[in-house]
Amino acid sequence: MNPALRARRLLLASAIAFPTLAMAQTPFDMSPERNEQPATEQPANRQPAGGDGFVMPFDTVPDTGAKDVTSKPGPVIVPETPAGPAAPVEPAGPAAPIQPAMPATPVEPPPQPKPEERYAGDVDRFVLPSVKLRFEGELGRKSWGVALTATQAERARQLLITRNSSIYVAPESSRLRISINDKRVFDGPLAASGDGKRDVIDLAPGVLKAGVNVVTFDIVQRHRTDCTIASTYELWTDIESPGTGFVYADEAAGNDFTTLNDLPAVGFADDGTTTLRLVLPGGDRMLAQADLLHLVQAIVLRGNFRQQVVKVETTALEAPPPGTLQIAVGTAGELATLPRLPDQAKTGPMVGFIPTDGATPTLVISGPDQDAVRSAIDRIAGTVARPQGMIPTAVDTTPWHLPMVPILTGQRRLKFSEMAVPTEEFTGRRSHDEFYIALPSDFYAEAYGEATIYLDAAYTGAVKPGSHIDVYVNGYIAANTPLTSRSGDIFRHMPISVALTHFRPGVNRVTVEAVLFTDADIACVPGTSDKGPARFALFDTSEFEMPDFARIGRWPNLAALAGAGSPYDQAVAPVQMILGREDPQTYAATATLLGRLAVSSDRVIPAVIGSSQASFTAPSIFVGTLNQFPATVLAELGIDSAAQNTWTGQSAREVTGLPFDFDPLKTPPATFGETAGTEGVYDRWQTELVNPSGVRGTWLDFENWLERTFELSLSSLALMSSSEQPFYPENRSTLIVAQSPASDDRAWTMVAAPTTEALVDSVTEITSREYWSLVSGRISSYDAASGLTILPAENQRFIFDGGFSLQNLRLVAANWLSINIVGYAIALVLLCSILGIATSALLSRLGRRS
Repeated sequence: MNPALRARRLLLASAIAFPTLAMAQTPFDMSPERNEQPATEQPANRQPAGGDGFVMPFDTVPDTGAKDVTSKPGPVIVPETPAGPAAPVEPAGPAAPIQPAMPATPVEPPPQPKPEERYAGDVDRFVLPSVKLRFEGELGRKSWGVALTATQAERARQLLITRNSSIYVAPESSRLRISINDKRVFDGPLAASGDGKRDVIDLAPGVLKAGVNVVTFDIVQRHRTDCTIASTYELWTDIESPGTGFVYADEAAGNDFTTLNDLPAVGFADDGTTTLRLVLPGGDRMLAQADLLHLVQAIVLRGNFRQQVVKVETTALEAPPPGTLQIAVGTAGELATLPRLPDQAKTGPMVGFIPTDGATPTLVISGPDQDAVRSAIDRIAGTVARPQGMIPTAVDTTPWHLPMVPILTGQRRLKFSEMAVPTEEFTGRRSHDEFYIALPSDFYAEAYGEATIYLDAAYTGAVKPGSHIDVYVNGYIAANTPLTSRSGDIFRHMPISVALTHFRPGVNRVTVEAVLFTDADIACVPGTSDKGPARFALFDTSEFEMPDFARIGRWPNLAALAGAGSPYDQAVAPVQMILGREDPQTYAATATLLGRLAVSSDRVIPAVIGSSQASFTAPSIFVGTLNQFPATVLAELGIDSAAQNTWTGQSAREVTGLPFDFDPLKTPPATFGETAGTEGVYDRWQTELVNPSGVRGTWLDFENWLERTFELSLSSLALMSSSEQPFYPENRSTLIVAQSPASDDRAWTMVAAPTTEALVDSVTEITSREYWSLVSGRISSYDAASGLTILPAENQRFIFDGGFSLQNLRLVAANWLSINIVGYAIALVLLCSILGIATSALLSRLGRRS
């Protein structure tokens, strides 16, 4: 036989026998520990040789500490099986024996474990503008913008989604669709999950771009077993912010900021809040000036941070977390310990970014001396300056809603298509669409005037009479239109009047909801909840028209403060910021509040640090704990000075630590006399409260008839408003926002808490979108357990801050008379009397005397 051919056969036999003998050396073992200890140790972040910047989408081993972002894991070296004989083979001899001491080496790398789902710690950039994004009902759609730098857009590899749905949601007919810049990136079923379902979505190149990226979530939900209208309220889906966001190819992708135009790319944390961390190595010296307050407002506006919180520190973080922007302010000497401080800071005013080991860079504002630092701050503030009296045309709500919300200053008509309400055919039971409009701070039409929705819609004959279309304004019902045709109908600009009662200064939400009853839903055949033809259609040619409305400023009016920053947004002289104590915590709370007011007014509010003895004429804002201000100031603001010593922010039970005294066997004492038994107690309450007798019963009957027939209450018939009583905060409340009464000419606002810690925490809470849009009245008090409590203003004074107009004066008078009914009646009687007297005098001079 040819020696070469014999050598090839021996080589083939050796290759076949090699793995068999290798496995034979390891005895069969059923212990479970074998699978948990691979033969070759694997690095946490594995990168194949020759890969171009690729990283695994998750860590395969638990994180044991901080990651070094400056070094990358090397390639994993896997021993290869030689393609040819490792040593010369004797033609006639047996195959080379296997050395027992050599470890078994697999021919191929061990199979990699299935990628696990990502968790919150993997998110490099959170995308939800709140802690939770909830969709309720059968339809839902939300769009907003996420700003990215060019590097962030290029290196974003995945989108993580953490979600959960109601157990009533039918997965076979309920879906979630996600689009980015009008490109579909996800389309999957919805289903309930015990700990939340996590989706890992790979992003194709080109989906994201530098600048604002439009993210859209579309939800369709159907009930598992029920077809009633009530069942639609059981449908919900939550998108959880802590596990939702972009994952970068490397953690340093967020550090490529070059100009102030990159500030919106800072983003927010998993609760939708952007933290502005003021780093002041020079100590508290700068807290005595208002420069930092102007700086914070300018950065908030330049970055379009709609929900921010300010912290004052003396040292910088090496690795800021996502949603945190460090702002180092000081002279070059004070910032000398800051790594990579540019040399420019030693020669002149300097504004720039330096990279960090965290998610965002540090913004440095420096110079050789304090004058240079102030000049740098003024340079930033100048980029967002808006001329006095100039009103913007829209509210930039990009971080939480798109399109931007138009500001209506008078009569205007808007198509639904302009407000992102699309044409839609609906097969369910409760259609739901919403849009937003904004109103100026001097809006005054709560009791007079109506907006109109010109509806283009259609419904089929399957829709039964009793169905209706409802319109809600800020969650309150404002209009109801029944659907009465048994054969269906098409509406072409059908007018629906919407009362202006629940509109307020600032951003307002208008919801159009169609409630549809059908015979098919009564039968509710299984599997048909999402089947069948469309029964209702809404067209984007529908329009919303706002009429001319009265415009006049009022005081006190916290709704105008929250909605548009009024009256401080129009202040010519600087607003006095009076701090109860000039410490970092109080200063941080003040900066957070002013940042929120800057967002509401869309301009930097000029401010100075004032003393506790404020000028009686200058507009002022007091921030601190209640016991830090003189009793005379509290009296001017209508606050009971006794609260300085007794207001703790805790209930009596929390203070004493006593357990709840609950005994289910204890019978509460009767309050209206002795009566034993359930029937007797019921009869007594029915008699005394529901159907009282005597004079009181007759009076209550008259009140009920008046309210039922004319929608009037006796309080609205009062000729003069009651006087303002001193306000005493509830002991559980942790913050009050109060304005001075109308009887004074001062424009004073106080934000106070029982302690400094409560001040910082509560200001952060109340300035969030959830609560800030509800602040109104003369005093609003915040309690973490129950939210806001509103004390309406008994009296208000009017402030004419615009040009004189007879038309506007007529609208103001119409709204005032609609509120003050007795005044309207008296004016009507006087005018009728004057008319009668004038007519009588005129007729007495005409004709022939008899």
